Amino acid sequence: MCNPIMWTTRYVETAAGRLGWDAEAVSDGDLVVGTQVGRFAIANPAPGDPEYLHAYSLWDLPNDVDRAELLEIATEVTMEAKGIAVILPKGMTTVAFTYEGVVAGPDSLPTVDQLAAILPRVQRMLWNAARVWFKKLEEADDTSVLAGIEAATRAALADSDG
Repeated sequence: MCNPIMWTTRYVETAAGRLGWDAEAVSDGDLVVGTQVGRFAIANPAPGDPEYLHAYSLWDLPNDVDRAELLEIATEVTMEAKGIAVILPKGMTTVAFTYEGVVAGPDSLPTVDQLAAILPRVQRMLWNAARVWFKKLEEADDTSVLAGIEAATRAALADSDG
């Protein structure tokens, strides 16, 4: 079992002290990390498994996109992105990009050196998945707009014929 204070201290020491990022522990035990590119969070969901890393970033969902379309894009990005899962929690207005992996030996808290080597890559993986997600969403939106124009045109032509 890893002491939550030791876990938080190790991650803050790495993020702030070694990598020069902003790092803040929040009330639920997660650590919010701010980099030059943006923010992401690191969770400690398994205190009995200190070698396990769970990092995630949350982004707002657009209001005007069908959930089925969002799920399709989430599946595509999850299949394409290295080590990242895209999750659309029910009832929430955000999309989550998550990384989960083992980053140290059994029952061992990762060292500052291990985390300093891994966290920048995890951050880039999260951001790349988000970039791909929003690009696919934009492409889908462009396709939806064109389909809508085509459907409206057909409906107008049908009305004029009838």
